[in-house]
Amino acid sequence: MAETAKKKKILILMPMLLIGGTEQQTLKMAQTLINAGYQVSVCCYYEVDSSMLVQFENSGALVKHLGLQRSSHSGLFADIYILLQQLIKTIKEIQPDIVHVQYVTPGFISIVATYLAGVENILATVHYSARQQGLKAKLLLRCGAFFCKGFFAVSKAVEISWFGDSAMFDPQLAKRGRKHFTIYNQVDMAVIKQGIKDSSSQKKLLRLNDNHLTIGVVGRLSREKGHMVLIRAMAEIIKQIPDIQLLLVGEGSEKESLLKKADSLNLSKNIRWLGKKEHNETVAIISLLDLLVVPSLSEGFGLVAVEAMACSTPVLASSVDGLIEIIKDGENGWLVAPGDDGELARKIVALMKDAKKRSDVGRLGHKQVEERFSLEIYQNKILTVYDTFF
Repeated sequence: MAETAKKKKILILMPMLLIGGTEQQTLKMAQTLINAGYQVSVCCYYEVDSSMLVQFENSGALVKHLGLQRSSHSGLFADIYILLQQLIKTIKEIQPDIVHVQYVTPGFISIVATYLAGVENILATVHYSARQQGLKAKLLLRCGAFFCKGFFAVSKAVEISWFGDSAMFDPQLAKRGRKHFTIYNQVDMAVIKQGIKDSSSQKKLLRLNDNHLTIGVVGRLSREKGHMVLIRAMAEIIKQIPDIQLLLVGEGSEKESLLKKADSLNLSKNIRWLGKKEHNETVAIISLLDLLVVPSLSEGFGLVAVEAMACSTPVLASSVDGLIEIIKDGENGWLVAPGDDGELARKIVALMKDAKKRSDVGRLGHKQVEERFSLEIYQNKILTVYDTFF
């Protein structure tokens, strides 16, 4: 890395620092840039999880939390104005050479604030598909992209949904004027190996029964993650596999409705609500599963599927967005139609009856993660991005 690059200051803007895939990827990006000699600051506007905050600070990043409240409908414009003001003030205080916006709502405001603060070196990464966002969101993102030197998506499906076409990041294409690209998320195999090592203690802690088949789902409890579809499927699954256990890792706004649905279907003895877990704990739990289910209705990338594959845990996922790019049905995992609880139930029952198939697919998934989604591949691409655009 050139000496001039070592002096560059990077500011990462993102709405929240919670325990999730976007935060984990942003943390890896920050660590990569810090190790390469950049000075990295992170500004978070809204919610913060204390453990995530500590991880960013331990990486060497300077973290600033604005502590703002999410906009209410009645005070939407006033809250947007406050956010804009606070972001402009923060950017001027830090005086970064480059701003990298994690384009999660309200990503457009972050780009506008950066430009108004006088910073023209702007990059952005969008983590979700435009499919369910509407025309207004699409127009705002396209306007935001106009102000950016480079705009990245976490999967080809996400890039296509916003821009109409896709290309994996290529510095030669960037030099010829292309501004938007796909860069896949990654997994850190060292973290995966440690999680697998810790799995025995997690098994004891959770008191899992070796005689019961165990499936799991990991992610925030929100509608687009498809938990309700899986719970409906469980009502059919237990008719053929009465002792099967479902582990749910995560918290979210849909928890109460999911609990009510589970109770109405008499699933209380089959479902374990594990709540929020640290990332290393989540990896350990994933490694214990007979099958990870990703029933998402929308999924920009599907990091948890890749983490499961890295653990050699077989994956059954919805055939949506980035998940289709990760999983080849019947080869390194399985796909089902999104929202179809009947198909999901039938597939889970069939897979639970075929341990050899699950094992074979799990091993192949592990091999392909190392080839396609390793931390080293991601680090090289991120550093090449910064060298190319700046």
